[in-house]
Amino acid sequence: QQGEGPFYRYGYDLVLMPTQYQVAGRRLGRDAGPGAPDVWTLLDTWLSAKPSRTLAVGLLGRRDPYFAPLPELPAEVRKVVGGVTPGDMAITDGARSLESPQGRRYAVTFDRTPLQPLRVEGEDAAPLLTCDGQTYAAKRTLPNGSRVCVFGFPLGLSWMQSYDPEMPGGGNVNDKTPPAELAALYADLAAEAGIVPDY
Repeated sequence: QQGEGPFYRYGYDLVLMPTQYQVAGRRLGRDAGPGAPDVWTLLDTWLSAKPSRTLAVGLLGRRDPYFAPLPELPAEVRKVVGGVTPGDMAITDGARSLESPQGRRYAVTFDRTPLQPLRVEGEDAAPLLTCDGQTYAAKRTLPNGSRVCVFGFPLGLSWMQSYDPEMPGGGNVNDKTPPAELAALYADLAAEAGIVPDY
């Protein structure tokens, strides 16, 4: 049950961010004054406030809130994702078999899906899903046991229209990957956060 108080102190053991074509900035709303924290600072506070929380971040573009290119992810984002760095995006088609370090395979089909390889560095990060020698998902474990999982594709494999010039077209709904495959993948993430899906 969700407790009273700030979200980063109570409840919400799992947060899914399906796609970010650009890096989110300060919170929007009445309280977004000059001193308001940005989204990634809030996420860092949330992860640190309680052990065994999980943040899953889908496709992460290297652009600011106005879609201007960034040479690297901002410091507040790097503080959360650690040594996981997204590479260049490319629209991808075709079937792939994504393999976990435990040898479990997930059969997915990309259908005009933006895909980016990930570079993984540091002792607290490791590949989570690989294919043909490339890493497409990585997991960072924080000192308190919370986890940050970064994916090189939208979590649902579908995407909406974007103003990013690297993402032409009006988006695409991927219906070529069986929902059970994605359900199995994200159920494993949820289980690490102590959540057992009822399916």
